[in-house]
Amino acid sequence: MKRIALPDAWRERALVSAEVDDARSWFSDDELTHAPKLEHKRNEWMLARIAAKQLAFERGLTSDARTFVVARSPTLSLSHSDAFGAAAIDERGVGIDIEVPREIREQAAHLFLTKDEEAELHRCPLQWRLIHFWAAKEAAWKRESDRYTTLRQLPLRLVETRADGLRFDRVTTFDAGGLIVALTTAGEAPAAT
Repeated sequence: MKRIALPDAWRERALVSAEVDDARSWFSDDELTHAPKLEHKRNEWMLARIAAKQLAFERGLTSDARTFVVARSPTLSLSHSDAFGAAAIDERGVGIDIEVPREIREQAAHLFLTKDEEAELHRCPLQWRLIHFWAAKEAAWKRESDRYTTLRQLPLRLVETRADGLRFDRVTTFDAGGLIVALTTAGEAPAAT
């Protein structure tokens, strides 16, 4: 399995995978009955779950990564985009999102950002800034979807802009070179505002 390099602080909580040899061997026949039928969707589905299985093994949650069964849980988050799969595990809830950069018109920002967030977006100097904001919202929503019904309702406050990503009050983004990764901060989610 090819691993995408992530910040050191993320390594115990998140894993992004690509190019897995014999991906089907990571799954039981029963698990594969839940996989999407379309080949490209099935490959994405497998990559995200392989990342979860490997991360669970590395965290000591299983003695055999291939037999670990990925189940819905607020302490596990999955994401996939194109030829990449990602997983995050944290005891207090977690959200991860990955996005292969692509052109999206910034006029669409009003659909998921508040007016204040849009103003921050327009001041942001990063390439693929809209993808960073989108991934941050998606990751935060995965952890807090029980509190917010839409991405726009979930508030994010930009704290810092770095050359490799953005840090918000509840999530950080990272440009992994051809892939934008967003991971919620460790610990409790901020109180609803």
